[in-house]
Amino acid sequence: MIVSKQFRDALAADEYAPERIRFYFRKAEGADESIPIEHRVGVAVFTQRTLEDMRKFVFPQTRVTLVVKGGKTTKGEAEVAQRMGVQIVPVATTGGAARELWNSMQPADLGLDAADELLWWSQLNADQPELAAHAATMLIRRLMFE
Repeated sequence: MIVSKQFRDALAADEYAPERIRFYFRKAEGADESIPIEHRVGVAVFTQRTLEDMRKFVFPQTRVTLVVKGGKTTKGEAEVAQRMGVQIVPVATTGGAARELWNSMQPADLGLDAADELLWWSQLNADQPELAAHAATMLIRRLMFE
């Protein structure tokens, strides 16, 4: 939630287009998965597609996938996305698959080489969640819009 709010707040009012940021959901896993309104960004899309069909539909439309925490399924999803040409931004400080991906990747894998980009990459593993969220926001912005 911190990352989505930081991302929304980082965009100028004339740059934010909710339809350009989509979250796809196959089914609800918990009893209450609501996100407070002040943290919402983009468009939520609920679908009955199979996992494979959803990947074939979503990944070709995707520039960047943000990985937050996650387990084996999340890691597998990110690896499929990478094979399909989607850039991955793993928020390592959240642990799980995100940390594994961050440890296995190099900034150069995303074409990152500028000093600010390398700093943001390292901050994805910061102890302060707000700093990691800011770094993820800046990397997403750079990879998607610049």
